Amino acid sequence: MPPPIRKILYYTIVYPYLTYCNIVWSSTYKSNLTGTKLVVLQKRAVHYVARVPYGVHTKSIFTEFHFLRLVQIRFVQIREFMFRYEHGLLPPTFNNFFRPSSAIHSHLTIGVLSYTTKPLLILTPASSPLDIPELKLGMT
Repeated sequence: MPPPIRKILYYTIVYPYLTYCNIVWSSTYKSNLTGTKLVVLQKRAVHYVARVPYGVHTKSIFTEFHFLRLVQIRFVQIREFMFRYEHGLLPPTFNNFFRPSSAIHSHLTIGVLSYTTKPLLILTPASSPLDIPELKLGMT
């Protein structure tokens, strides 16, 4: 089978598994991803596409065939998500998901053009959801 056909097979059989919800499940430490079954699967598929024996380093193969590694796929998907956010192309659910750093303070900093997420709501055993002002919806 010629390499272009093997490359098409990679993109139809393996790549969908690497991209499906990647932005969610790969948002972890890089060390948690390096030994996962998906990384092993991706490297095995890349070996097949290039027709090289097991044990050959894959860095040059990824470069030669223009394949993205798992971490790179995550980076691209996050960039695409943020592009859609900045241009109002996401569902309304995400409208208030982020806020610009400039909304937090008025002085110029390196990250003035970046975004921050809203603070996480952390409930301790001593606190109750009813004690939080944002959650007192219509309660008197």
